[in-house]
Amino acid sequence: MSEYTPTTKQIRERCITDPEDEYHNPINAPANRLAAGREFDRWLAAHDAEVRRDAAAQALEHPETIDEGEGS
Repeated sequence: MSEYTPTTKQIRERCITDPEDEYHNPINAPANRLAAGREFDRWLAAHDAEVRRDAAAQALEHPETIDEGEGS
C-alpha cells in the first residue's frame, strides 16, 4: 500500500491557515490569509521553474534520456 500524497491545493490550504492568528487577530486574519496564499503561489512558481531548469539542464547533458513519446 502506498503512502498518501496530498494535493497542491491541500498543501496550499494548510500553509495559509493559521488558527492561532485568527484567534489573536481576527480583523486582519483575511488579509493575512490572502498574503500567505500569494506567498505560497510565488514559492510554487519558483519551485516549478527550478524543476524545469533542472530538467532542461539534464536533457542537455544527457540527450539520450529524452523520451520523445510514442511513435518515435
